[in-house]
Amino acid sequence: MNDAAAAAAIVGWDVDGLDTAGVHLADHTDALDGALDAVLRGTDSITGWSGGLRDAVRRRIDAEVDHGREIRNALYRLADGIGEAAADLRAAQAALIELGPAHHAATDAVHRAVLEAESVDAGHASTLDAIVADLTALHTGPADIRGPDGTRCDPDRVVRLLGQMEPEARYSYVSGLSDTDVGRLVDADPQFVGNTDGIPFPVRIKANAVGIRVALAAELRADRPDAARVNRLRDLLRPIPATPSPGTQTVSADVRPHHLRERQIIGFDADGDGRLVEMFGTLGPGTRGAGLFVPGTGASLDDSGESAQTARDLADASGCPVILWVGGDFPDTVTGHASTGAGAALLGGAVGVVGAVAGATVDGASNPVPAARMASDLVAFGRALDREVAAHSPGASTTVLGHSYGGSVVGSAEQQGLRADRVVYASSAGTGVFLGGWQDADLRVQRFSMTAPGDPIQYVQELPWPHGGDPDDASGVTRLDTGHLSDGRLVTGLHGHGDYLHDPGSDGFRNIATVIGGGHPTPYVDRGPDTVLDRPPFTPDTFTPDTFTPDGLGDRLRVLGEAVMRSAPLAPDTVLRFLHLP
Repeated sequence: MNDAAAAAAIVGWDVDGLDTAGVHLADHTDALDGALDAVLRGTDSITGWSGGLRDAVRRRIDAEVDHGREIRNALYRLADGIGEAAADLRAAQAALIELGPAHHAATDAVHRAVLEAESVDAGHASTLDAIVADLTALHTGPADIRGPDGTRCDPDRVVRLLGQMEPEARYSYVSGLSDTDVGRLVDADPQFVGNTDGIPFPVRIKANAVGIRVALAAELRADRPDAARVNRLRDLLRPIPATPSPGTQTVSADVRPHHLRERQIIGFDADGDGRLVEMFGTLGPGTRGAGLFVPGTGASLDDSGESAQTARDLADASGCPVILWVGGDFPDTVTGHASTGAGAALLGGAVGVVGAVAGATVDGASNPVPAARMASDLVAFGRALDREVAAHSPGASTTVLGHSYGGSVVGSAEQQGLRADRVVYASSAGTGVFLGGWQDADLRVQRFSMTAPGDPIQYVQELPWPHGGDPDDASGVTRLDTGHLSDGRLVTGLHGHGDYLHDPGSDGFRNIATVIGGGHPTPYVDRGPDTVLDRPPFTPDTFTPDTFTPDGLGDRLRVLGEAVMRSAPLAPDTVLRFLHLP
């Protein structure tokens, strides 16, 4: 078949039908999962029966359910494989369609596009055939895989052995498995495989794709499904636009603007607030750096969409893969459920911060315990990232970015030995909750900070507790410019805490992307005092937009309260005029 005929045939492939088949397969697998769950619940509900026979029946039921779940997991892998094939084939079709009517002509561009489409088709066919072979093997029982000692053994036994190994040994063993054995390992225990340090990232991604489907099916079976959780899990199963891979030399579907790819979930847990670790972009020979982004208060499985977009935007802007790390239980709110005195609430600023710290509960950002708990996990994940970089992108640097409460997590991890080439403290709550300095404090680590003038976090940074010192003033840290937003507004005040991070056109965002890419960021520019207390005493009558721009009535109350502390009593009409009240 000539290129013109092949191109016409490829454009006519029924990719939508393939996609629909994958969706139906996932739906039927959900039904299987529900049936297995019903069997266990039915067995648990039996009362008044005990003895050897009952124990034997339960052991056999447990074994059959375990076997059924391995089949379920393989079916979910097949559904995911079909979805990935449909996305890649659709991209191959789009490449030919983009050539326009000329795609009927025999050109080099058509020839390359046809060859790529055929290669994509053959590759996915091989992958799907292997999963079908696994399902056939599972018909009679669990399929053996090569164990750490080289002998063939049950995948459940391999999972137990992996749990007893050190991360480096796990990585070496799993990296040497065939694709077939990797699939069978995933089928045995996707939760363990997807979230265990030392399992290579590509294998964890495969396992967590299954784990997300299992979690979604379980949530939908609940008496009262959590709509936010259901929507988030479904979102994680939808493909997203691919981030171009640095150094790509071919006309690959991975670099086309219209190409979609499956989510790369490196860590996932649906319990409680949930956990999510997701990579945007890929590690490869052309990768010069990798970023690790730890967001702030409120980050959770359900509430991580905006942070995920930030990570993706940073990957696009830096040309480097960036990983979003929501690998722990972050505080839910800034102040938790604590109440502070009315005067402290009115005055805000330094007084309000101290009041919040004194009365904060466990779910408040003033509590250092979550940062302390997450620190060791972040250190371990940093080592995992180092292993992946060494394997796929030797010589590439790593940058760890912590924003707000995430800055305290990163600082605490540094105190526990986190390794990185560069660290960025963005509007950070502090430098770490533990006593003592950073364990890796030497000249090889480049540290940067950025905090906008008037950002309320400045008051927290001035306190020696609970999150450590001010990163802007810490020894060896280079403070960077937060500058302006893309619309020209100065980054300042309450909105200066995070708006720049969600604005790829802002000076602050570009500075962070430059650091991740190994470039030279713009250093700090004095654009105004960090806090109202940094300027000479003033009254509302002397207040001008040039000195400070409060944002809304809440900020005006805070500025007014500080003016009261620093000045003589103010006349009522002066107060009303300043607050813009009648």
